[in-house]
Amino acid sequence: MTDTSPTLPVDDGIVSSAKQFSDALTQELNDDEIKRAFEMIVRISEKYHEKFERRFGPGSIFTPEEALEALDQFEEELKYELATKLHVYATVDATPVFEGEPPIVELAGALPSHSVARHGFDHEKKTWEVQRATERGEDYYGQKGKHRKKK
Repeated sequence: MTDTSPTLPVDDGIVSSAKQFSDALTQELNDDEIKRAFEMIVRISEKYHEKFERRFGPGSIFTPEEALEALDQFEEELKYELATKLHVYATVDATPVFEGEPPIVELAGALPSHSVARHGFDHEKKTWEVQRATERGEDYYGQKGKHRKKK
């Protein structure tokens, strides 16, 4: 039996769970940004996965150029969304796709327009987020959605 859980060990630097994603970005982004980046990457990846399955699934005939064009579209949309909505620069390595694996998305850092680049990292906010996430049993604050305050 093969373990296909989302927490399989992977190469150094490649994350496979929300916790690893949060841990990798905790020194660069606040938890609300981590949540938005994670959701954005998952949403766009799922969108293109469905497109790839329909267009390049079993029995389909396509050229390598068509596959590369589809991967370029994925990369451009993902990079654009992260840059315009989170002010984060990302790169995409599509090479694993040709071996049946998902592409590797690397969040390379904040753009000059990001608040961290302009004002520095807000350590007090991050401390508050980590404490609240721990209290709520989350990998990052807001992972499980909004909670009402206890009365």
